[in-house]
Amino acid sequence: MARVVVVLASDGVQLLDVSGPVEVLAMANGHGADYVIRTVSPSGADVVTSAGVRIGADESTPDRIDTLIVPGWAR
Repeated sequence: MARVVVVLASDGVQLLDVSGPVEVLAMANGHGADYVIRTVSPSGADVVTSAGVRIGADESTPDRIDTLIVPGWAR
């Protein structure tokens, strides 16, 4: 069964703190792991990172979350 991993992003998040874990999990999928990776935001809207890069958020949070990643952000 696939493991559902959710990355919670909000405005001001550090881009690397979102993209790093997502990239590692995606690479693991390429080597036989079975992760479903979703990036969500508290409001459901896209977020803007501290570097000004816009990240698209999935429209809804999955019903099941096996792992929740909460990245840091600059204030």
